[in-house]
Amino acid sequence: MDLQQLSNYLRELLIDNDRVSLFGIGSFVAENAPAFFSGDGKTLFPPSRKLTFRQQESWDDGMIAYLHQRKTGRDLADVQRELADYAKQLRMELQVKKSLLIPTIGELKETKEGNIYFVVDAQLDINTEGVGLHTIPVRVLDQ
Repeated sequence: MDLQQLSNYLRELLIDNDRVSLFGIGSFVAENAPAFFSGDGKTLFPPSRKLTFRQQESWDDGMIAYLHQRKTGRDLADVQRELADYAKQLRMELQVKKSLLIPTIGELKETKEGNIYFVVDAQLDINTEGVGLHTIPVRVLDQ
């Protein structure tokens, strides 16, 4: 597995699931967000789906392993061993470089204290129900 394949799996899983764990490192959590007005009230933004990362939710739900097994046709135990090794590699890279870029998803960053935070890719779209919805400029009427 590589980061591009991981990215593809995460996008696929996050479209239908609200939570996907990343090999015991933490979990990506997708939450629906309602439509909202900009601070100046001149733009209406459509409903969306926001992605966050929670380091404290570090149990492995196995979703990535099951998806990888289904796509490759390999034995689940072999896939789980492969992904356990890959998780160690990712964790080590994050500890050493303090940053791990997952293409089209975002970037995990680690502080000196070992806390992991997430910067979402600005182009990420995991909201299939929002297809065709756009921001709407709002003109305030004179009173």
